[in-house]
Amino acid sequence: MSKNKLTGIALLIVLVASFTVLLSLGSGIYREKPPIPTAFTDTSGQPVFTQNDIEQGQLVWRSMGGHQLGSIWGHGSYVAPDWTADWLHREAQAWLSITAKQRFNRDFADLDTEQQAGLEKALRNDIRHNTVIEGAEDKTYVALSNTRIAAINQVMQHYLSLFGDDPELSSLREQYAMKEGTITDAEHRELLNAFLFWGA
Repeated sequence: MSKNKLTGIALLIVLVASFTVLLSLGSGIYREKPPIPTAFTDTSGQPVFTQNDIEQGQLVWRSMGGHQLGSIWGHGSYVAPDWTADWLHREAQAWLSITAKQRFNRDFADLDTEQQAGLEKALRNDIRHNTVIEGAEDKTYVALSNTRIAAINQVMQHYLSLFGDDPELSSLREQYAMKEGTITDAEHRELLNAFLFWGA
């Protein structure tokens, strides 16, 4: 057998093995992908974000070259933040601020250590509590507390301004290497919020 034939056979074996591994890993990733619920709702069942909002938000993320501008779950550029971690941090801060005002009529930073620890424990309970509701026809809903929804609304306003052209956030945009009006359409910015929330 000639040397060229042996090289061709070796190449074919490497290609078949490589594509077999890639396809098996790809199918595993597809099967184990994070679920998207039918909707995130308030306690009365009114939708906050729907599955369609999240999927359309993902398309907005992709269309703006999202992985060139920060990351989701740590995958992407590191010029801007990991948006999922940023969302979680901002939502937690907003939740603590709202709850401190409701319970103590004071800012969270002004509370004593014991009060802060109590609110931080309540925050963990609220965010980590499983509120998945299985509906008919394989529909899944996740109920959010009123405090979480209020915190989410605060974070949404921040992102609407950040990805828009609010002049007050121009220095933050510069720090993240973002252009003014990264997403010009307000509806698209709202959809991006749904995707970032789901990712977080």
